[in-house]
Amino acid sequence: MKRQQGVTLLELMVVLAVVGLLAAAGLPSMFQWLSNVQLRNGADGLQNGLRLAQVEAIRRNSTVTLVLTNDAAPTTSSTAASTGRNWVLKDSAGLLIQAQGSQSTYVQTPTPSTFAGTIVFNSLGGNDLASNTLLLTFTHSPAKSGDHPMAVLLTKGGRVRMCDPARTTGTGDPEACE
Repeated sequence: MKRQQGVTLLELMVVLAVVGLLAAAGLPSMFQWLSNVQLRNGADGLQNGLRLAQVEAIRRNSTVTLVLTNDAAPTTSSTAASTGRNWVLKDSAGLLIQAQGSQSTYVQTPTPSTFAGTIVFNSLGGNDLASNTLLLTFTHSPAKSGDHPMAVLLTKGGRVRMCDPARTTGTGDPEACE
């Protein structure tokens, strides 16, 4: 008798059916994860821009302005927008230091709502915020189930950090926005 080698068509179909079921069960959570990665990338990009503006102001020993804008290709003449997804860094003479555009589909909500979209950092790393803190929250619009919003917190003294707006403030939670 000859020994059978390989797999039969029935065995192959069973394996493919099991793999298909596992993939179908995992796809929704994978799409949710990708959606949350977009929010985190948007918040991370703004956090990096704020830190770069702060460092450049200290390094140049002059003011550096970060302008949030909705212009697709940000330049020094871009219009400021409090909910802008892109940003531009300008030195005290108004010359471009760096610009960043974003492809993410998030909405950025500032607190306080009076924020005009421009932050000026001084040579000591502080800024010209009207209030003590600025919180920029990143969410999807319309909201998707399983969204995990992210936020960037900037204090008047120059502290920049990413935080989780869903965490309870006042509890000492290091990921809370306080």
